[in-house]
Amino acid sequence: MTKNNLFKFIASVAFILILGGCAGVQPDPTVSFEQMLTTAGFRLKAADTPEKLARLQTLPTRRIVPRTKDGRVYYLFADPDQKALYVGDAQAYQNYLDLRMAKQDAEEHYHSPGERMGQMEMDYEFSMEMDEGR
Repeated sequence: MTKNNLFKFIASVAFILILGGCAGVQPDPTVSFEQMLTTAGFRLKAADTPEKLARLQTLPTRRIVPRTKDGRVYYLFADPDQKALYVGDAQAYQNYLDLRMAKQDAEEHYHSPGERMGQMEMDYEFSMEMDEGR
């Protein structure tokens, strides 16, 4: 089983367990965005030198942005508060999108239509930001 297939299998099982649980169980709201990135395969790089910190501060903050280096696309998430940069390749970014979709589906199962509409608006704004970053 390839790494990609294994990830999809684990994500599917987790999704089924979330949806299959009793009605009183809700998705864990304490799972941070950063934890989701790490789970998806993004690597955490500490901005632990003045040079790294200066480079970190040139990036848009708390947004995933694509960058190309040596003909390959990478996705960066700068968190200046934590002095950290998350770096992922195309596969890590796709894994993140899959996790986000599974989380969104699980949350929709437990939230009212009004709450779902607010989340849809936030997702639309996020997708527009991603389009601007390309």
